[in-house]
Formats: sequence, C-alpha cells, structure tokens
Amino acid sequence: MDRDLDVSLLRTFVTIAMTGSFTAAGNRLFRTQPAISLRIKRLEQAVGCPLIVRSTDRISLTREGNLLLGYAKRMLSLNDEVLARMRGNAALEEVRIGLPEEYTALAIETALKAFTADFPATSIVVEVRPSEDLRTRLDQGLLDLVVMTSLEGPGNRDLGRPLPVVWVGAEPPPPAMTDGLRLILPAEGNLYRQMALSALMTTEAAWTIVCTTSSWPATRGAVLAGLGITLASPDMLSQGMRPLGHEAGLPPLPTMRIFPVSHDRRRTPAILGLHALLERQLAGPRPLETGAAEMP
Repeated sequence: MDRDLDVSLLRTFVTIAMTGSFTAAGNRLFRTQPAISLRIKRLEQAVGCPLIVRSTDRISLTREGNLLLGYAKRMLSLNDEVLARMRGNAALEEVRIGLPEEYTALAIETALKAFTADFPATSIVVEVRPSEDLRTRLDQGLLDLVVMTSLEGPGNRDLGRPLPVVWVGAEPPPPAMTDGLRLILPAEGNLYRQMALSALMTTEAAWTIVCTTSSWPATRGAVLAGLGITLASPDMLSQGMRPLGHEAGLPPLPTMRIFPVSHDRRRTPAILGLHALLERQLAGPRPLETGAAEMP
C-alpha cells in the first residue's frame, strides 16, 4: 500500500464531494468522466477502502470518505500555500465574494468561520452591493462567488431558501397619514423598489415616495424617524421597527429566493468549498451551525 497520497487525486475527490457529481467534477477539472472515475479508484486503492457510493442520480460519501474529506481539504490548502510561498508569490489565494445586504442579516459569520477552518491559507474579500451589480461583477470576473436574490418563481423554487418580505414601519407608528402611504424606497433598479410599486399598483391606495435611499442604514434611520414605511426581510428588522400587514391596508408581497452563484471559469477548491457552505446555509430555514452597505 502506498505511503504517500497523490494531491491531484485528493483534489479530484474534494471536487466531487463539493459538486455532488462525477460529471460536474470532470467539467471543473477539465477531465473526462472515465478519467475522474479512474482517479477515485486509484485513491480508494491508496487508502484501502471505498470512499464514494454512486447511485443513478446522486453520489454520497462513505464514513471513511467523510473522514478523508476534512483531511483532504486541509492538505490541499497547505499544498497551495506552500506552492504560493515557494514560487515567490507573497499573495495567497483570494476569494472575492459579493453579498446583497439582506444576506448580511443572516449570520454570514457562521459560514465564514467554517470556511476559514477548512481553508486557513485563503483570504476573503467581501463586497456588499445591489444584486444587479453583483451579477454584473460576477460576469466580468471581478467576483468569484455571489449570493443572489430573485423573486420566487417556477425556475428557481428549489434554489436556496425562501426569504419573506414584509412592509415595515416604526414602533410606535406615526400619526395617520391623510395624503396616503408615505414610502421610503431604494433607488431605481432595486428589486425591493420594484416589489413595492408592483404590489401597490394592484390596489387603490394613494402613495408618495418621500425618501429615496441607497443603503439599509439610511432606510432604517428614515423609518425610525417616522418619515414613512418601507419593505425588508424580517431578519433585517431592528428595535423600534415592526412589520405591517393587511390590517394597515397594505397589499401582500412576493417571496424572494436567496442562493449562491459561482463564476463559470474560476473553480478552485476554496471557491467550491465556500460555495458548498453557503449552499448548505441557504438550503434550510435557519443559518448553518458550525464548531452593512447597499440594499439588494
């Protein structure tokens, strides 16, 4: 039995575990599926036990495979760090992630903590921007991974987690408005603004946009000052704010979806690892448990 593990075999194994597919791993590593299968066979021979169980539509790791996964990610991270140092590259791998602001209210530190434990030699750059800017910067290669928000629909109903959106006002509420609803909304092109105006168009309510903002802190301050109402995810509400509903004469709002998207061409183990952590965190109703700027 071999005394040394081939790092390229470990990289293949980690990529399969992160993508959940031999085919997807082959696409990301620029290898054919038979070549990927052969690498896993060689790795299983090296460690002396099965690592992956394949079925018709999915793969799963054996107990030994889950044990190896943690070691493999650490070994790959150390391997990449050594090569960067020895080749005179003072800068270690940098993962550039973009977030819409509502996601910053969902405890991103839990995913980042798990990520830094798995990839201690990788630095992270976090940008918080409107969702439309994040997609553009991802397509331009300026970001490696973004967390996207979109309205829930048939095409993305299985993506990420649902993110309810509610109307929000101050607590206690300001005096009744005789001239209709007074709205505090983000600038043109923002998904929240689109949702608010589309919902109000279905009613006979009168409304006026009294304040246009470019950041959630500014919006929150305007709401707390009693200037008007806005809309947000319940996770974003702070003391002094309260959700409003049908009793206030406000129309219902659609549900959003929030999910990670990676750049098509940059697929390092660190990026795949962070993508997988965010996917796990956003797949359930609560943030992942482990050992602020622009509006969306």
